[in-house]
Amino acid sequence: MAYPDIHACMKLTSENEELKMKLQKIRRQRDEAVNELKQIKEASKVHELLRNYVTTRDEYVQTDARTNYLHMNRLQKKKEEVEEDSKKSSTLLSMHSALMKRYEKEVKQNMTHIETITNLNLGMIELEKKLKERTDEVSSLEREVKILQIQAKSKARRKSANRGHSPESSGDEDDLTKMRKENRKMRKDIGKLKQELSGLDHGFFEEIEDIKFALQQSAKLNSVYEKTLRKMCMQFGVPYPNPEKAIKMTR
Repeated sequence: MAYPDIHACMKLTSENEELKMKLQKIRRQRDEAVNELKQIKEASKVHELLRNYVTTRDEYVQTDARTNYLHMNRLQKKKEEVEEDSKKSSTLLSMHSALMKRYEKEVKQNMTHIETITNLNLGMIELEKKLKERTDEVSSLEREVKILQIQAKSKARRKSANRGHSPESSGDEDDLTKMRKENRKMRKDIGKLKQELSGLDHGFFEEIEDIKFALQQSAKLNSVYEKTLRKMCMQFGVPYPNPEKAIKMTR
């Protein structure tokens, strides 16, 4: 089963740091847009004051009717343009703010997923190390049991062949009894180790796969948000912040 190693997690952490820098850049663009909207509103107020001033002045000063009409028409068009720009800016800021909240949420989730995967990878490495140690220990015990079985059978044959003829028969019998006890003890140890190995949490690996899938989905969603931001900036005539270029320049 494939899973990301420590280097991949470090790479993902670096990518999330870059995403944070993108967020900071976009926030600065948003603040500039807010200031621009304020300036547009102030300009609208100035145009309104000028229009009122011209209207009041016309009550006391006789001017050419056609010139006055053209002047008022220009002021009205400027006012409409300012109002239209104000509406566009308000709409853009509202959509931008909502999108920024989602984008920031996904970045935070990415950071959480990366930290979780890193911790799980470290735990899995330790678990695999213990698993190998236990497996090697079981294999070693099984080899020793086989050796003891061979020795026990050999001594049993010698005992049967030399029964009543060798003064060492009682000593061989004691050795055989000890070997049988040691054999039973080793078999118990092997059984315990096998039970311990079978009790490993296999759901641990499934959890890693689930988190990896969630991280991939989050990365795809971030890509969609970035494309949407570009489309919005093109639609409303606002320059895209290009955080990637800013990151390269800082390097």
